[in-house]
Amino acid sequence: MKHLIYTSLTLLFLVCSINKSIAQSYSGFRTGSFAGIHGALFNPAFIADNRLKYDINLASFNLGVGNNFLTINNSALFNPNKFNEPDFQDKYITQNLDGKIKNAFINVDVLGPSFFTAISDRDAIGFYTRTRGMVNISGIDQNTAEIAYRDLRDEELLLPISGEQALINQNLWTEYAIPYARIVHNDGENVIKVGGTIKLLQGIMSTYVSASDYSYTHLNRDTMINMAGTVNYGRSQNTFWQDGGPKFKFEQAGIGLDLGILYEFRPKHDEQTYELDGIKNIVPKYKDIYKLKLGFSITDIGTIRYRKSDRSRDYVTNTTVMDLDLFKNMNSFEDLDTRIENVPGNAPAESNRNTFSMNLPLALNFLIDYNIGKGFYLNLNPIIALRTGKRDINKTNFFTNYALTPRWESRWFGVYVPIEYNTYTDFNTGISLRLGPVFVGSANILSNLSAGETNKFDIAGGVKIPIPYARPRDKDQDGVSDKLDVCLTLKGNWETKGCPDRDKDGILDDDDRCPDVPGLKIFKGCPDRDNDGIQDAEDLCPDAAGKIEFSGCPDRDNDGVADKDDRCPDIAGLKSFNGCPDTDKDGLADLDDNCPELPGPIDNNGCPYSDTDNDGVLDKDDRCPTVKGPISNNGCPYIDTDEDGILDKDDLCPTIKGPAENKGCPYADTDGDGVIDLEDKCPATPGPASNSGCPVIEEKVKEVLKTVFDNLEFETGKAIIRESSFTSLDELADLLTKKPEYKILIEGHTDNVGTRDANITLSRNRATAVKAYLLNKGVTESQIKTNYYGPDKPIDTNDTPEGRQHNRRVEFNVFFD
Repeated sequence: MKHLIYTSLTLLFLVCSINKSIAQSYSGFRTGSFAGIHGALFNPAFIADNRLKYDINLASFNLGVGNNFLTINNSALFNPNKFNEPDFQDKYITQNLDGKIKNAFINVDVLGPSFFTAISDRDAIGFYTRTRGMVNISGIDQNTAEIAYRDLRDEELLLPISGEQALINQNLWTEYAIPYARIVHNDGENVIKVGGTIKLLQGIMSTYVSASDYSYTHLNRDTMINMAGTVNYGRSQNTFWQDGGPKFKFEQAGIGLDLGILYEFRPKHDEQTYELDGIKNIVPKYKDIYKLKLGFSITDIGTIRYRKSDRSRDYVTNTTVMDLDLFKNMNSFEDLDTRIENVPGNAPAESNRNTFSMNLPLALNFLIDYNIGKGFYLNLNPIIALRTGKRDINKTNFFTNYALTPRWESRWFGVYVPIEYNTYTDFNTGISLRLGPVFVGSANILSNLSAGETNKFDIAGGVKIPIPYARPRDKDQDGVSDKLDVCLTLKGNWETKGCPDRDKDGILDDDDRCPDVPGLKIFKGCPDRDNDGIQDAEDLCPDAAGKIEFSGCPDRDNDGVADKDDRCPDIAGLKSFNGCPDTDKDGLADLDDNCPELPGPIDNNGCPYSDTDNDGVLDKDDRCPTVKGPISNNGCPYIDTDEDGILDKDDLCPTIKGPAENKGCPYADTDGDGVIDLEDKCPATPGPASNSGCPVIEEKVKEVLKTVFDNLEFETGKAIIRESSFTSLDELADLLTKKPEYKILIEGHTDNVGTRDANITLSRNRATAVKAYLLNKGVTESQIKTNYYGPDKPIDTNDTPEGRQHNRRVEFNVFFD
């Protein structure tokens, strides 16, 4: 490695990345929804309607290097001591001797203090400072690359070497940029954003070397012969050597431009919007609502013009002999320029100029981003390089690359796995991580680790202050944000500043005396249905307008008796007669007076008394007013109709003969069972005398009654029969329908917990519920009788839970007519 040119090429190949393995910077991370200002580097439309409200980059970088000639074993990369081993090259370095042209690339990208911010729902603007450095090495024939890597072998001496074109391009510059983006179309489902970045470019250092149609031969390790070709060499004048090291000055400024457009397809946008603080159909900014996003941008439009150093120029070379020692012991860039100029046979070309323009790495960026859901995305990002031709020797360039990146991300975390493909290295896989304000990643680290060796390397990282949009806090989910919600834990609405108003009458529940019924402010939220100025709670007639003195009730006849209490509401009357008149003034209201115009005693309904049969018994007392009879017989004569020797007055059966001991009635046997009704406990139903004339209840019937009693259960404190009781009740219903002569007495009882009125009601409701169930199953109404006693008939103590449980019961007893 004696020779400067060869040594330089060797070092570049060891640290540079293969030409098409390097795409643009920040692989993986830049495609995410939370990339912030980094997304604007590749499509300025990215910052419009972004998931970040603000993004401040403190410092971030991307470094990409590699080549397609030399590969280093990973074990040496992770153990620097191996670089000192004498057989390091043979043991850890592998040459790619496939006979193809060799290429290399360096990309250094440093993003300085930068930011962007949303200035409206549609617009965003930012500013960034960015220093970039790129080196392209291309077109190096394999023989030259081998000789640059190691000393000449004897068999390579006197071997003619030639090539079509070899290029080395280097550019280092700074950008001061203002990206701006805006939504230009939004119909809900389809959103289009456009953006542009204007950049002030300041060149720091640039160099280009192009050797066209070159040929040479090594006479020995120190001498070349028969060198021929055209060499284009330019170095910027603002690079010089001072105090033992390189120095730089900013060159003349240039202008650069990026342009981009994004389209988002939002098929379910209506389902994603929400209402807050009185604003409807708010599109959430804290999450992506698109299903598909498409993007296109063209970046790095522009050029930087440099002034050439005094002795960097273009040459036509035709050298017979050149001593390579000419390039030993150089101390500065100017020294290099001088020695190149002094190469024997170098003749300045006619095309020499004092300036040169270094073109930016112009590229087309495409984006297809699919939102899978729940934070998962799939992104396709082809980048098409536009400055890759050989005719343009004053340029640095990226190379065409296709990246497929699955990712998962949330507001503060993200994982990105870029899978990149190009024709030189096939597939490369990397990973990037975003952890709050820090991100780090590599486009090819996974591929390198799995392969065990590498000819490429990429790393990116940075620290920033991202401020993502957050979902507005609404703790009680009432559509009023917490910052404006007066009642944070109670649901309300925007009109009530988040406080509840259940009846929606405009009066907050805390101030509403009737919170479940719409009312008026004058009555603190209580209603006045009849609009008589008396609230319903105090209005005894809430549906009829009335007077205050009658508690809101009307008095149509104006007699001083409210209609609700007035028996004669349309005729003026007296309070003593509930609003009715007494025309004859006999102390009986006309409404109740059979002779309203003739005074009479009250007991004769207001009419005077008479005695039609003149038997001394007034007609009012005379049961036979037209037939004379004694007072003792209420004015009627005594008779014995059935001639049983018992006067009708003493005969309970005056038309049927019967013994005196039975008060003139015959002894009856209604059911014809041989047991007279006097002794028959079931006079209407036949039964044996041994059972007092009642039917004998079968054991099966007793079992059914016991089963119903044991199994009958209700919902606690309610008259709702539990489903577990239906089977036994169905059996009872079936029995009663088959035996219509059977009648059932259902008696409801409770314990003494609660008020007696409530328990009486509960026992009545439960007995009634059982009756309703049996009726629904076909039992006739005449077969059922119900009683209810509440807590009045306990069968156990109410002082224990067990006793109270016994007292809560419904009893069933069979009876007969």
